[in-house]
Amino acid sequence: ASESPAPSSRLRTVLSTAESEARQFKDEYVSTEHLLLGILAARDAAVAKALAQRGITREQVYQALAQIRKGQRVTDPN
Repeated sequence: ASESPAPSSRLRTVLSTAESEARQFKDEYVSTEHLLLGILAARDAAVAKALAQRGITREQVYQALAQIRKGQRVTDPN
């Protein structure tokens, strides 16, 4: 039996942050917006740096989510 590769510490941090974000939003599932917030929190990650260079901040994402979601929660895994 072959072993699956272990996730990197950075990926584990992004996923942990995404789970924390989902809890803060009182969502039942981790979704793409939580992952995006987790990536933005990992400031030393290449993707986070690329987004920052384009002026995309966590605060902007929070504001956009508030407008888009209007208090709705993620309650479905799809």
